[in-house]
Amino acid sequence: MKVSGKRARAGWEKLLRSILSLSVLLLLMGGSILGLYLYVDHLVSQMEREGFSTKDLKAPITEERSLGTEKPPIYIQPWEPGLSPDVHLIIALNNSDSIKKLDGYPHIGVILNLSLVNSGTNRIYVERAYAHPGWGGEVSGDLKKYMDIGQERYMRHMIVPLPEELPGDDKLTLSVFFDILVERGNTWYRREGIEFPPYPVNILEPRNTTFEPRLRTNPAYFYDRINNLVEKDREPIRSLVENSTLGQGNYTIQKVVDAYEFVRGSLDYIPDPDTGRNEWISPITCLEKGGGDCEDFSILLGSIISAMGGNARVIITSGHAFNAVYLGEDDSILEAVNDRYGLQVPFQIWEDKLGKWLIIEPQSQLVFGWFPLDVGPVWGPVDGMYIPGYDGLSWGFVGSEEISIVDIYYK
Repeated sequence: MKVSGKRARAGWEKLLRSILSLSVLLLLMGGSILGLYLYVDHLVSQMEREGFSTKDLKAPITEERSLGTEKPPIYIQPWEPGLSPDVHLIIALNNSDSIKKLDGYPHIGVILNLSLVNSGTNRIYVERAYAHPGWGGEVSGDLKKYMDIGQERYMRHMIVPLPEELPGDDKLTLSVFFDILVERGNTWYRREGIEFPPYPVNILEPRNTTFEPRLRTNPAYFYDRINNLVEKDREPIRSLVENSTLGQGNYTIQKVVDAYEFVRGSLDYIPDPDTGRNEWISPITCLEKGGGDCEDFSILLGSIISAMGGNARVIITSGHAFNAVYLGEDDSILEAVNDRYGLQVPFQIWEDKLGKWLIIEPQSQLVFGWFPLDVGPVWGPVDGMYIPGYDGLSWGFVGSEEISIVDIYYK
């Protein structure tokens, strides 16, 4: 951070605060200048901090981490009557989806995040998953994972393409099948095509034009509020990172994904108390509570990435907050994340004078890099905002007249 810039703004604040003090004095002397007091206080809150400079920034390096699989059993026999595999499917849905539908975008597809629960009395080995859309075709992927009795385990992500001509509502469904081996004694028995009830699909259309809100960088009110919370828990967060796998080795793009999965797996959404105030909590408080709202998620994830040696921002819209992480000049390192998930993620890149930033929704249950609330794909080019690997699509904000971009300055 440019300390000189911060001090320069502090000087202006000192002057404005002096005016406030004078206003209060005049008020105590009988003058009615409450309006002036509130106006000057508003001016102070609207000032912008200096924020990141080029020398502050560190980009992650690449790290290969392919979709994990485990060697299959040796002794496999055809299915026998009397065996009863008992597995339950968990499909992650978007947080905003209250009607249990799978979201999909034309030109991108329908995203699946698949987990299974082994509720039976035998150990199982899950070989493969198949997605059968109601409009025809099939998408499949290897799983090759063991599951102990009672275990819940993530299987994989999949994207199911949508046809150019969308079908009627009666065919906007998606069914999932699995091939599973069940262990009995020293032998494994294969059961193919275990089917689960279909899910309805909700088609979300990209917009034809982008909404252009006013951008504010490091407004004093948000900058001070967020960075004071980050500074309060700087040492505990740094200790948490250093004593976990997040702090081992180099700062890589895979560590950024690990940080996202840690936050997503550790927290539940907890709305603010019904007091009419937007109450933000510190990163450690958020972990201790086991949750928070969107600002709390974003401050925690940004703090962790900063403690790992990276650079993060909190992006605040009219009704939501999420993160941006500095990538430097090269977004090709995201191919390693695609390999990790086994699909082409529609990453949103925001490029400014400092370089490229990756948008991250820390509350997403779908996949790292999926669209946050208040953000969506756009047909055609948008200056500085693009989606690698998806020609013809960009991204933009939805509905917010003002966007605040807040740098997390980690000392």
